Amino acid sequence: MSPNRISNPHDSLRLKDGSKASIYLLFEHKSYPEPLISLDILRYMVRIWDQWLKQDKSLKQLPSIIPLVLYHGGREWNISRDFSGLITDSEKFKEFIPNFRYSLCDLSNYSDEELKRGAAMLQGAFMTLKYSRSDRLLEKLPDIFDVFVEIIETPSGLEAIKTVLHYLSKGTDKIKEEDLKHALKEVFKDKGDDIMPTLAEKWMQQGVEQGIVQGMIKKSQDAVIDVLATRFDSVPEPISTAVKCIVELKKLDDLHKRAITVESLSEFKQMLK
Repeated sequence: MSPNRISNPHDSLRLKDGSKASIYLLFEHKSYPEPLISLDILRYMVRIWDQWLKQDKSLKQLPSIIPLVLYHGGREWNISRDFSGLITDSEKFKEFIPNFRYSLCDLSNYSDEELKRGAAMLQGAFMTLKYSRSDRLLEKLPDIFDVFVEIIETPSGLEAIKTVLHYLSKGTDKIKEEDLKHALKEVFKDKGDDIMPTLAEKWMQQGVEQGIVQGMIKKSQDAVIDVLATRFDSVPEPISTAVKCIVELKKLDDLHKRAITVESLSEFKQMLK
């Protein structure tokens, strides 16, 4: 999430009690538990407030910011949602510590029926994210595509299903091209053939890009291990193996930064869980 563009500082909405309020919604998307997520959110909040002040230097008060973390990873999110959870002895010094709580939307806690409410495109996005890392993805493909049936004839509907196909072709290794083809034809019948050229084009591009991405992943994995080896002389096999199992470049980049500052290998090992 990068707050490069924000609404007008004077914009407001009306609350249920009839009063007006300026509120900024901050969305952060995570596919794995991030222990320092509260610190990242605080950085974003400060940047947002700074941007508001740059737009209008006459402001004497700042808007409320509501942070929401959308999570769809396979592991349980067992991280404190309060910023104070990051601070040592926070209860003793709470009057000096900034504090806020982010809202967590863990898609694994919602049933398919609950996710299939509201706009079709939102339903499809939530269902896709929920099962993108699940072994049940192949089973759930028809359900995911089914939410687009009523809007597939519209430009926005077609664009939405193409976006989902693009995400699935790049964001998961749980399915193959033939799986997507079969599910599309099953749900959209004759309309499936209209979507397939786009899918085929994306898959060809993916094949070219995959080798490049794999090289970047290995380079990032080696960088993390090299930093740990430099700082702590050697890296235990369980840690190096765990690092080599991580294929998300964003997480590897985060781990590389943590490897530079972490105080011990045992502390770093906790970050891999």
